[in-house]
Amino acid sequence: SKILSQMHDKLIHVDCSECSKSKSTDTDAFKFYQEGIKFWNNRNQKSMDKAIKLFDKAIECDPNFSSAYVMKADCYMLSEDYGNRKKLMDMGKNALDKAEELNDTSAEFYTIYAGYVGNIRHYSDKNKEEAKKERLEYLNIAIDKNPNYATAHHRLGMHYMNNNSVLAIKSIEKAVALDPKSVIIQAAASIIHQVGNKNNRALKYAFNAREIDPLWNPSQINNFIFMAYKNLWDWEKCKECLTPLEQIFKEAENSWYYPSWLEYYMVTN
Repeated sequence: SKILSQMHDKLIHVDCSECSKSKSTDTDAFKFYQEGIKFWNNRNQKSMDKAIKLFDKAIECDPNFSSAYVMKADCYMLSEDYGNRKKLMDMGKNALDKAEELNDTSAEFYTIYAGYVGNIRHYSDKNKEEAKKERLEYLNIAIDKNPNYATAHHRLGMHYMNNNSVLAIKSIEKAVALDPKSVIIQAAASIIHQVGNKNNRALKYAFNAREIDPLWNPSQINNFIFMAYKNLWDWEKCKECLTPLEQIFKEAENSWYYPSWLEYYMVTN
């Protein structure tokens, strides 16, 4: 791709002056950006909408604030509005193009770009394996740029989750070590460990997420715990943590997973 061919030779050595290009010296712009990051971290549609508005305010204060364009792009691509998926992906790509025009070569840029190129629903001309390969390339570039960027390791773990549990677990545990207070990373660690059949560790990370922020998608975390206990065949523990159906449906817009009717039947009858 264009970006890979242009930037491949710049991967290894990045000095602080290059990293700072993506930031802003405008106090108000940086304030709006930080507020936007807080909402982005919540990973639900309402929060994404708020984050986009805050990143737009940051850009109004500093039109050359490339990090705001990058994170705005990610909000579009994390949107749950699947009916407008193509439009949102295009809006995300436009924001990334603006960041590229501003010569953003940060780990954040490559991490978010990996999400774009790896989205096979948008890249209809790419087969699944080609899309995965390109996404992996960008994630590795991001980590080369900044080995301490937790989100890059987090998304690398999600990339490997269904085909290489060893690398998935290694990546997500690196992300946890870099950002132990991130509820979204703790939640992702729970999922990845479940897929890797490490259910006791999956429980640990789900409980960590709940402790960090008891109000962050409580039914979702409850259901991560439910799934780990189910995988351990501990039906009594499943009953204790089972979220009422009414609450599940109420919070469904924020949920990655909720138990099926069959699973409810298994633990309640």
